[in-house]
Amino acid sequence: HGEFNVLCTLQSQNCISIKQHPLVYPTMSGIPPDMSPVPHSASWATRTFSPIRPGSVRGSILALVTTAMGAGVLTTPFAFSQTGWVLGLMLLISAGLVGMLTTYILVVAVKINGATTYSDLVSKTLGKNMGLVVDLLSSVLGMGTSLSYLVFLGDFMPSAMSQLPVPKILTERTTIIITCALICFLLSTPAKLSALRNFQFLPIFAIVCTAVAVVLKAPQTHTETAAGGLEPVAVNFGWSALTANSIFIFAFMQHLNVCAVADEMMNPTDPRIFKVCLRAALVEILCYLPVALFGYLSFLGSVKQNVVQNYSGGDKVILMCRVLMGCALLVTCPMNTIATGKAIRGLLRSQFGKHTHTDCTTSNPNLSQLIASLETGGAGVSEQRTHIKTNSDSQLGDSQLTDTESARACQVGVIDARPSKSVSSTHTHTHIP
Repeated sequence: HGEFNVLCTLQSQNCISIKQHPLVYPTMSGIPPDMSPVPHSASWATRTFSPIRPGSVRGSILALVTTAMGAGVLTTPFAFSQTGWVLGLMLLISAGLVGMLTTYILVVAVKINGATTYSDLVSKTLGKNMGLVVDLLSSVLGMGTSLSYLVFLGDFMPSAMSQLPVPKILTERTTIIITCALICFLLSTPAKLSALRNFQFLPIFAIVCTAVAVVLKAPQTHTETAAGGLEPVAVNFGWSALTANSIFIFAFMQHLNVCAVADEMMNPTDPRIFKVCLRAALVEILCYLPVALFGYLSFLGSVKQNVVQNYSGGDKVILMCRVLMGCALLVTCPMNTIATGKAIRGLLRSQFGKHTHTDCTTSNPNLSQLIASLETGGAGVSEQRTHIKTNSDSQLGDSQLTDTESARACQVGVIDARPSKSVSSTHTHTHIP
């Protein structure tokens, strides 16, 4: 508790940020109740249905899945028509596994380098100039993705809204786009993805409902389609397979928020990271497969790029799926916009912001011993505890950590250096309960 209090005191001056290290953070008492992890001894029901905590395994999985899921799932049946259903299954599963592997690599890289954004990660590995390039590319990608969602909503929702008892103005494309843009803007204001964790179930729920509807209607629609002379194709090699493969890859594009998810993840050990990446990929594959396979078998070669457009406009079940998918995109779009906002701010800060020097001040010599212990795997931490009582009257001295000590502290994951404001010789601390 002594070392933890020292780190909390430094954090209260905006000098450092305590990393959620398994030797420091999760084992400490007095942390906020909504941040404490669910004990492993709890039952499966408790761990599954308890409130989702920021940075938890379920919260991280939902953030990745919500980022990936969107309008792309409705184009997977068309992709199957370009490749055949056997080759389509192979490409879809392969894209999911590649998405999992690349996500895992990026999360581990964020953990090792102590980065918080793509720009930060690339700057620490390839240099500051490359970090600026990544910020620029991320900004363009994020804005393009967000605009594509709004365009899709403008094309997708008017026909659905026209069948609902709403004023005529709400069925117009312009009104729908402006309204959706306003909602997405309001949901994009939080600084962290975890702020939207209570809404992240909606895209999964919408896609599951759509998948169930497609599967249940498949026998009847397949019979009607086959009567027209069309037959299912198992394998179709050709240039169209490349187009289909790009659709599959886009369906698993959760990478825009990987750095944010990794930065917020509690206790980011390697097994925990692998669990999050694997389960996120499995959820996405299990949601996409029914829509892709049964959507293709329903309409075969006549399937449209948006499979929902193949169904009758008066179908009440499909109408419900349309509305749910539209609401789901109102959550998916802000998930991408938050990351885009970070990239734009980083780009502007690098061009117009002032450079500030990182200054971490402490009078506790045992912090260096704590860092040394963590570098060797945590051995001897208990023997080197500093029994410091941190309260509203405690103050820090003026001695500073050397650059070497700061680098070592960041490397072992105890602190994360942040640009700080100048700190006077007399400090006031917040009491650590």
